[in-house]
Order: sequence, then structure tokens, then C-alpha cells
Amino acid sequence: MSRRLEKTSLKDMDATQQRMGVVGRIRFLQQLENGSGDFATERHKWVDRQTCETIEEQFIVLQNNASEPINDL
Repeated sequence: MSRRLEKTSLKDMDATQQRMGVVGRIRFLQQLENGSGDFATERHKWVDRQTCETIEEQFIVLQNNASEPINDL
């Protein structure tokens, strides 16, 4: 059980269930649990492959597909 989940009082969890029902309480508890993996490592796997050119290409694609114009940075 995560530290955040341990700090959640039974009173809070009961109030959550009363307001949102059993399914809402389960979803709430799932959000409090720690995730797995290493976000920084995963992010670097993606970011380190990017170049200024690929970022510019992606921006142009987004700009062309946008319903409203995107201002240049």
C-alpha cells in the first residue's frame, strides 16, 4: 500500500464511497496507488531521438491539422 493511500483516513474513504459509489471509490483508490516504471528513463528514450527538424515537422503537421491557426513560438 502506498504512503498516500495509508494517509487516507477511513472517514475520507467512506465519504468517497457515499458520494461516488463503490466503483467511484475503487477508481479513487487506484489513482492513489503508485505507478510502476521510471518516467524519466522512458521519456529520455523518446526525447533523445528527437531533433530540431523532427520537432519542426511535427509542429507543421499539427498546425496543418488544427481547426484554428497555431501561433509560431
